[in-house]
Amino acid sequence: HGKGAWSIGGNAATSFSNPYGEASYSISIDDVYSGEKEVAAAASSGAETNTKTTGVHTQGDTHFVTEWYVPKGTSQSGLTAYSDSLKPFNVAGGEDVSKNEGARGSAKAIGYAGNGFSQAGQDGNINTVRAFGQPFFVLQPLHG
Repeated sequence: HGKGAWSIGGNAATSFSNPYGEASYSISIDDVYSGEKEVAAAASSGAETNTKTTGVHTQGDTHFVTEWYVPKGTSQSGLTAYSDSLKPFNVAGGEDVSKNEGARGSAKAIGYAGNGFSQAGQDGNINTVRAFGQPFFVLQPLHG
């Protein structure tokens, strides 16, 4: 709140299952700016999705305040991803990045998990679940 401050945040998550494998994908992004003086801004997001053998949880949180022209704040992000299947190919991973610059902070977490009977099948399942949510994954951090 306050003149010149803004915040944006959002998240999305999708999961997919078929007889040949399963996959989950999640993204959380927050970006804030606390302005030049006596203002604050905050954003927080989180999403979780899972199938019988895969799961992903992402979260982001950032809070900034500018007092007497001196900005200070915190940004943090995190993710958990797992694939626990008897299928021969399993993968889980992602990235999380948080960044503070002046009166601006951002937090982003992207996670994925998938499995299949082949490398191509596993990758195909992950690409499929990501494509299901693509209209919702367009939110990108304004920097970084």
